[in-house]
Amino acid sequence: PHGTQLYLWKVETDNAKSIDWSYTSYNGFEGWVAWSNLLNVEQPEYKDGYYYYDGLAYVKDDFDGIVNADDGFANCRDYPTHGKVLWTENNGNRVHIEGKLEGPDGSLWGLISDDIKYRKAWICLDNVQALGE
Repeated sequence: PHGTQLYLWKVETDNAKSIDWSYTSYNGFEGWVAWSNLLNVEQPEYKDGYYYYDGLAYVKDDFDGIVNADDGFANCRDYPTHGKVLWTENNGNRVHIEGKLEGPDGSLWGLISDDIKYRKAWICLDNVQALGE
C-alpha cells in the first residue's frame, strides 16, 4: 500500500530496460519491486559514532511507543525543546522511534517519521511510553 516502508536488498539492474530492481518482503510475501515505483527515503549521515539528521547528532535506536502526555497530546518539533511544532500526536497513538538525543535542556528526544507526508520530527520521550515497559 501507499506509504508502506519496505526493506530492500539484492539490487539488480535490467540493462535492456534500464530498470533497477530490489528484492523485498511484505506481509508474508516476497518479490521484486522496481525502484521507479518507490519513494526514496533519505538515509542519515553516519560519522564518528553518531547519525546526523538536519545537523543534529543522534544515537540510532529502534523501538515503538505509545504517546502518553500530560496534556493529552505531544508536540512533534523540527528541533528538540523549542523548535517549530510540525504536528501533534494524540495520547494512545503509536510512534516509532528511530533515533534519540539529549536536548539542549537535558531532556531526551526521539526522532520519528510521519508516514503520510514523509516528514521527520523530534518528540520528547517524556511523552512516550515504550512498548513492553
